Amino acid sequence: MNMIDKYILKSKQVLKNDINSLQNMYDSLDWKLVYKVAQVLANTESIFVSGVGKSGLISKKISSSFASIGIQSHFLHPIEAIHGDIGLLKSGDTIILISNSGNTAELLALIPILKIKNISTIGILGNGNSQLSHLCDLSIIAQVKESTSIDTIPTTSSIATLAISHILMEMLISIKNITPSDYSSNHPAGQIGRNMLITVKSIMITGSHRLPIVQNNSKVKDIIIEITSKSLGCALILNDSKHIDGFITDGDIRRLLQEHEDVYDIEAHQFMTKSPVTIVETALLGEALSLMEDGERKIGVLPVVNSTNECVGIIRLHEIANSR
Repeated sequence: MNMIDKYILKSKQVLKNDINSLQNMYDSLDWKLVYKVAQVLANTESIFVSGVGKSGLISKKISSSFASIGIQSHFLHPIEAIHGDIGLLKSGDTIILISNSGNTAELLALIPILKIKNISTIGILGNGNSQLSHLCDLSIIAQVKESTSIDTIPTTSSIATLAISHILMEMLISIKNITPSDYSSNHPAGQIGRNMLITVKSIMITGSHRLPIVQNNSKVKDIIIEITSKSLGCALILNDSKHIDGFITDGDIRRLLQEHEDVYDIEAHQFMTKSPVTIVETALLGEALSLMEDGERKIGVLPVVNSTNECVGIIRLHEIANSR
């Protein structure tokens, strides 16, 4: 085995260690305690999250995630806290203290004033026999072994803390009945916001002059010309009621050419998809994206129908990706 292979093998063990640690945490976690913590968080006015060093960075991420689902949440730097920022907390608030050792001096220094201000304290700790575990009102213990050869680098413990926060967030979503719509209202910009706020109708390609439409008896040559002229990678076959009789993509054309030497006398009805996947015009972009990407076969283009199942347009991944 050469050196590169040795390095790769050693590095693979890191991921295995992480996976095993998370599985062990899953098996040993006090789930009723975790739910009790979630209930405290659900019934508090504001949540603060605090930690030092790498735990501080994790704390910022946890606070940001809570805020993204509409929960009042803030990161509190423990040093800044004892120099005035503790004034941000008021009676009835809750603070989550993140510490792998459970003995972080900067966090311990906060405990007396937190008690005086009647702040609920929750620990996410890596040591169940630590000072913070005894001083916090509730403590979730995520005791794991770090996964790298230098076992003092916060690795698996950071992952475990994030995993606990994800569990709490899911419980909060359920307890507070937070919906995808609530989440989207906090993400008005970016693709997440667009997927959850914009409808298919607002960006679909529509109009007879833009839609590639052929007949049941159209020959392959005419279908190719129509697909090429409209540049949408597909063709619609509609009946007199504008309902979809069939759908042909450029992929269908390619497969036809692979399977037959002489294709020019073949008509649309002989190889079209007769019951294509469609999306209703009032659907959100996120729904269209799921329909296109989550199936066994990826779909690049979808016919769009209205409430009476009339074809009113086409939407492609290209339009979703470029929506503004």
